[in-house]
Amino acid sequence: GTILTLAGNSTGTGITFAWEQSVDGINGWTSVVGGSGATTSAYTTAALNTSLYFRSIVTCTNSSSSDTTPSIRIVVPEIFAVYNDTACSPQSFMLMADGNGTVYWYDSATGGTNLTTGGMYNTPVLSSTTTYYVEDHTTSPVQRVGALNDSIGAGGNYTNTQYEIFTAYQSFTILTVKVYAQGAQNRTFRLRDGAGNTLHDTIINIAAGTQIVHVNVHVPSAGTYQFGIGSPNCNLYRNSAGASYPYTLPGVCSITSNTVNDPARWYLVYDWHVKAGDCVSPRV
Repeated sequence: GTILTLAGNSTGTGITFAWEQSVDGINGWTSVVGGSGATTSAYTTAALNTSLYFRSIVTCTNSSSSDTTPSIRIVVPEIFAVYNDTACSPQSFMLMADGNGTVYWYDSATGGTNLTTGGMYNTPVLSSTTTYYVEDHTTSPVQRVGALNDSIGAGGNYTNTQYEIFTAYQSFTILTVKVYAQGAQNRTFRLRDGAGNTLHDTIINIAAGTQIVHVNVHVPSAGTYQFGIGSPNCNLYRNSAGASYPYTLPGVCSITSNTVNDPARWYLVYDWHVKAGDCVSPRV
């Protein structure tokens, strides 16, 4: 399922939540079916086989006032229609398929090589019955999470190793981060598991100054992780004040703390650009 998390809402005794779903986002709103957390501020949907809209009604029971959140649509990749073709003599055929995203064409039910993308495929000349297969790909966007820059508060150059601690809700890739470097040198960007065991190191030579670094670190699955700098004498800026945890990207990840367990500090790697995996429909 997909995790939907409210932000900016009131909390405390007497605040209730009721998640609803709808096919078109306009009519037919009903209580959500399946999933977990339907009466909390964070709802995890059931596994979806069709695209749906979701919203939550937040009510203050003490005053009987309520507010309805804007709706959000979860798009499930699916092939709407496939158009076959026939002929009595050898020839090329124009095949067509419709989907939510980008249609990928294959000549096998599993695996195989992608023949082309798009709603139409021109076959080679065929002299016997041939079956082709399609699947729908919905591309996940690149999104930002974490402290965006060093202007959040006081800080200074730092020479030790530290990490930001985060919860991953699914697999995703950290594409780039921003750093403030004192001098040019190699730095080790390290992904660790929740227990501090190293999962992946990327060593990059970074010039002095404010730099956008392409780290391309893959987070393999849901769980707790640490990401930061694993090389001593790193000479990178960190904030000693101004952090405001958690930094949450609903359904992808939430950066919750750091390895010194100081809620005011942000360490070394700013403005994470991340991308979850693309959604792919069953092949038909």
